Amino acid sequence: MLRQSAAAPWLLCRADGDKDTRCYDVAEQQFHDDHVDFPVDKTCRGSAFGWLFMVQQTPPVFLLNPLTGNQIPLPPLTTFPHVLAYRPEKPGREYVLRYGSGKTYAHDKKYTEKKYIVRTAMSADPDGSSKEEELVVMAICFCSNFSLAFCKPGDAKWTPITHQAVIPFADVAFWKGKFYALDHNGGVYACDLSNPDHPELSLRDNELDLVVSDTRYLVISPDGDELMMVTRHMCVSPENDALFDSKYAAKYNDGEEEKEAVDVVVDEPDDDDGAATTSVVTYWTSKFRVFKLIADDDNWINDGRGWKGWDEVDSIGDFALFVGFNSPTFVSTEEHPELTANSIYFTDDVTYDCYPWWNEKRYAGHDMGIYDLTTGTIQPLSASIRNSPMPVWISSPE
Repeated sequence: MLRQSAAAPWLLCRADGDKDTRCYDVAEQQFHDDHVDFPVDKTCRGSAFGWLFMVQQTPPVFLLNPLTGNQIPLPPLTTFPHVLAYRPEKPGREYVLRYGSGKTYAHDKKYTEKKYIVRTAMSADPDGSSKEEELVVMAICFCSNFSLAFCKPGDAKWTPITHQAVIPFADVAFWKGKFYALDHNGGVYACDLSNPDHPELSLRDNELDLVVSDTRYLVISPDGDELMMVTRHMCVSPENDALFDSKYAAKYNDGEEEKEAVDVVVDEPDDDDGAATTSVVTYWTSKFRVFKLIADDDNWINDGRGWKGWDEVDSIGDFALFVGFNSPTFVSTEEHPELTANSIYFTDDVTYDCYPWWNEKRYAGHDMGIYDLTTGTIQPLSASIRNSPMPVWISSPE
């Protein structure tokens, strides 16, 4: 599967002062007036082939083509591994999730919608799938070391992939007939789904000196022949250092442990702990690094022979790379000279907006830009793009 697009992706977003979601053409630097179907009350956790992977607070999960409005239903959230129950009669504690530790926690539906599914990938274009190229959707789930689960349209539930990995998964991609998962250490797992009842993972291990907090993307080279890894270094800082301390952060509990309810503690403006209700953690991207997978031959795909790990490269040549919640896509800057060569166009893909302490100033979605690998500098995408809902790249009509 090639990850090079003939046309630059569009950015699904809202213009400043606009109530409607539209498509922004980053190459032409203009908004298109075409109507798009993008429900702002739902969460996008994937984009490929012009289709979005959508999650809503009640169990339904579906693929959506925002340009046509077509939808493909997928098994609901309640059929994912580690989702033990959905209880709409218990506001604020609707979902019960089991974590890798074995403990169960009750979470509200907004948290589960935004946090449970981390990333997704599709094996084929939903519009062009056939028996020879059947559509399979793979998802990384937040619980239990960011485990993997997959489904096909029409399945009754998501099928988990059991594994012994101790490093959480960061990204997943479909390449040369298989799904590949990338962990936060740079290890690559090949997913064999030839027997869907007993899917298997095989590790091509690797250890890199990577920053734990970095975001990682598993990328297919422009010609489709190689795997690449892109790391995104994030800086996190309080909006006001004088008003923030670790005690405040430590007070927040992600959920309520089942059988032992834990109250979420909010900060008080006069409790003299160095925090205040106006203290909000902010974040931004500072740099990207690009790596190419090194192997003697293709045997590493099947048995690990020839695997040598990752080699850092300082250039992607005459290409622009688009990353975010989408499947990473290269676009030729020779064919589209209006794009910046050797650059990474990025959108915000954090999930911090699921936390109550993030809602006041709605920072999630703001971290967008164009990173120049040559100079190490970042330019804004557009000053007129709003950060809510979080913008996402989609394939443009060709």
